[in-house]
Amino acid sequence: MRHAGDRPVCVLDLDDYESKKLHRFAAVSEADGDSSSSLAFHRRALEFEQAERAYLSKFDQIYVSQRADCHELSNAHGLDNVSVVPNCVRLPDV
Repeated sequence: MRHAGDRPVCVLDLDDYESKKLHRFAAVSEADGDSSSSLAFHRRALEFEQAERAYLSKFDQIYVSQRADCHELSNAHGLDNVSVVPNCVRLPDV
């Protein structure tokens, strides 16, 4: 698959909205009284936020597994190329 200008189409499949997840981990660590882990998670979250700002707009399509992540990523980064593909499999009736 090629994009206009003969460059390959770039697609990103995100398992999680990483910066959001890491901020949640930081909050849980803080609630547990582990301020050093909380600080480490917040620092890592900030690194991911920088990467998200720098790179997400460069992809032609981004896939996430949850609607909330789709809306939040789209709104936070002004993206219109984020779609939901659930992480699920329909098992056959046996």
